[in-house]
This record gives sequence, structure tokens and C-alpha cells, in this order.
Amino acid sequence: MKILKFQAVLAFLLVITSFQAVAQSPDSFRDAKKLAPAIHQGFESFYCGCDYSGKSVDLDSCGFEPRKQPKRANRIEWEHVVSAWELGHQRQCWQKGGRKNCERNDRFFNQMAGDLVNLVPAVGEVNGDRSNFRFGMIEGEPRAYGACDFEVDFGIRRAEPKESVRGDIARIYFYMRDRYGLRISRQQDQLFNAWNRMDPVSPEETLRNERIVRAQGQGNCYVSGDCEIGRALDLRPVPHAGNTVSQDISSSPFAGGQTCRSEKRYCKHMTSCDEARFYLQQCGRSRLDGDGDGTPCEALCR
Repeated sequence: MKILKFQAVLAFLLVITSFQAVAQSPDSFRDAKKLAPAIHQGFESFYCGCDYSGKSVDLDSCGFEPRKQPKRANRIEWEHVVSAWELGHQRQCWQKGGRKNCERNDRFFNQMAGDLVNLVPAVGEVNGDRSNFRFGMIEGEPRAYGACDFEVDFGIRRAEPKESVRGDIARIYFYMRDRYGLRISRQQDQLFNAWNRMDPVSPEETLRNERIVRAQGQGNCYVSGDCEIGRALDLRPVPHAGNTVSQDISSSPFAGGQTCRSEKRYCKHMTSCDEARFYLQQCGRSRLDGDGDGTPCEALCR
């Protein structure tokens, strides 16, 4: 019986692996935006539940009232749930030229930015107002978009989404954390775990995930419920043939010649702040940042 179960699991893994050899993740945000409309066909806008066609939003369908930018409010935009700033601000390319520099020169950033799991259709004004603000709870209900249940506090740089998408957001963050080694603060991790429990996976979220798997060969195991199988397959980003922008994170060298394959894991192993930042930001060595403030090895990075 155990042999038969093992054979069944092995056959399933082989099917998934062979499927992934056919489907390929978009190489950039630009490429992903071409696939995203088909992924979300028949869906409403993510945060406000507005009907849309192409790039045009039917504001009356959701009672949306523009806060300040009526022209932008009338178009749909593809929003990074985990913002582009969160994806790139700690990478060397961002520090030397911002998002445009990352898009030109950092292949791993483009892999993250083009991952369809992290893209949702949003009313343009809401996308712009959310900016790179973190998600969280905002005291009261300071509605600024008519019937759209989405609040933004510009003073504390925080956005609060409606209850029905909070679990979706949490599961997207968990996926991006696991796949790309992104950091989530302890406070946000607690919040997202609560959101994940209170807003379970919906049929629409499952359908979206199935479409993503068909499009890029990799979906969100927190939606499909097969995270252990996903981890067994070791589904990390891998270099695509013909792309010469930059290497995969596991082999991208630090200026000192180190790579993420090195066994260096603690501050006592670091020789400089730059080296510590490399292992924290690009290799996900979280033990280098014990207090979770984003700065590794404070003795070196004062």
C-alpha cells in the first residue's frame, strides 16, 4: 500500500514538472500585463468590485466616486499587491536608480514584478493612492471613494481593504515571501495570519489561481492547499534562456565573490555591511536581522 501511494505521488509530481516545462512565468511586468486580462476575465476590480471592460471602468456599477483624479479613476490598472517598492527597494539596482534601473538591469526583480499571482485589476486612482503603503487597519471608516470600501491614511502610510479580499492579500504575501525570500514584519505576519483565517479561499480565488497555473506554470499553494508538494518540487525562480539581464538569486554573486550558496548565516561570518545586506536581502538569511527592522548586523551597519 505504501509503495502504491509513493508511486501515485511520484506520478503526480512528474505531471506537474512536465507541465511547468511548457508554461513559463512572464519575464517582466510588461509581459505579465498582456496575460493578466485573461486571468481575470469575468472578475470585478479587486478592491472596489467595479465592472470594467478593457481599460475602462464602470464607476456606476460599484458606486465609486473619485477622490481627486476622475480621469485616472476611469481606467483599470494592474496593481502589485506586494508593491514594486517592497519588491525592489532593498536591491542594489533600486538603490542605484530606482524602479526603472531595476527593470533595465535586474532579472530577478523582473521575475518578481511579472509574477501573475501578485497582479490584480484596480481602479487607477485607488492604485495610485495606495502607492507603496502597507496594508493594515485604520481607525474609523474614512471613506473617500463613495461606496468603495477601501481606506487610505496618507499620514501613517497605510491602506485598509474590504474584508472580502483580506485573505486574498494575505495569501499573496505568503506566496511572495516563500517564493522570493521577501521579508514580512512580525506585526504584518500576525495580521495576515488573522486575515487568512477570517477570509478563507473563495471559488473565484481558486479559479484565478487555476488560470495562473495554466499561464505561468506556478500558482499559489496557499490557495490550492498543496504547499508541501510545492516545496518538495523546489519551485524557485530559475534563469530563462536568452535573458542576459542578471542571474538568478541563488547564483548572483556579491561583489566580494560570495553567492547565496555560501554557508554564511550569522553576523560573525560577515566581513562588511555590504556583505551582510547581500545575504539578508538577496539570500533571505533572516537571522542577520534579529529585530526585524530591515538592517542586518547593526554592529557592522551603523
